[in-house]
Amino acid sequence: MFKKLGLMIIVVLMMTIALVACGDEAAVVPTYSGASTVTLPDSLKTQMETSMGANVKNAKIEAFKTSDDAAKVKTSLADGFKKNGWDDKSTDLGATGTEMDKIGAFAMLYQKGTNAAGVIGFPGSIAGAMGFAGATEKDTVYIIASGASK
Repeated sequence: MFKKLGLMIIVVLMMTIALVACGDEAAVVPTYSGASTVTLPDSLKTQMETSMGANVKNAKIEAFKTSDDAAKVKTSLADGFKKNGWDDKSTDLGATGTEMDKIGAFAMLYQKGTNAAGVIGFPGSIAGAMGFAGATEKDTVYIIASGASK
């Protein structure tokens, strides 16, 4: 299951990079109120930075955790993106979104000008198995990868 989630993370990241190719305005990436930062496992961070590095300027990869459930986090982030003028491109993920739902996770893609952001959220039990320190089984962990085209 963790290999499959890893592949889904890469799909979301690659779709984020693909979206970065269009538009040209600054954008505020929303965060979830009450969430706290969590450190990405080194191997995942390196993989994500390598994937984004050649194509994305001002690349930012952040991870957060909260005790709130994934559905509440997803809804709040989606509302934040919408309020900040981002276009929802999550349908570009195709079956990945459905697969994420099956394991209690979520994935979203947004674009605003040359900026793109991909969000992937998952249960703390999965985060712990992936090497995220400090996340409990009851937490929701989410990663936001964002940047602009070079």
